Amino acid sequence: MLETIRYTGQRAFEEGLTGIEIMGEVSPNSPPNELNYLAFEEFCWHPTRSMDDFVETRLGRFYGGRELARRYVSAVSSDEKEPQVLIRRYGEAQSGEGSAPHR
Repeated sequence: MLETIRYTGQRAFEEGLTGIEIMGEVSPNSPPNELNYLAFEEFCWHPTRSMDDFVETRLGRFYGGRELARRYVSAVSSDEKEPQVLIRRYGEAQSGEGSAPHR
């Protein structure tokens, strides 16, 4: 979803639109929803930023630093369905282990 939001912000800017409206919004009180709201805000104000820029300059402040933010984005963007892999990744994120975000 994050890449779709980034692309949409970029395309709106390229087409000269002055904003984006979304419908069916849900509460930002859940972390994945909050992440989407942060992405909409970031890419509407800064449509030429990359996903890496977003993670480094914005999300790192909210999620405990750049590396933890990358792990979080990787986890919520993953299409992994294997329960044991998800459990392992969750444990690594909790303990700060692992050398790189998983895709």
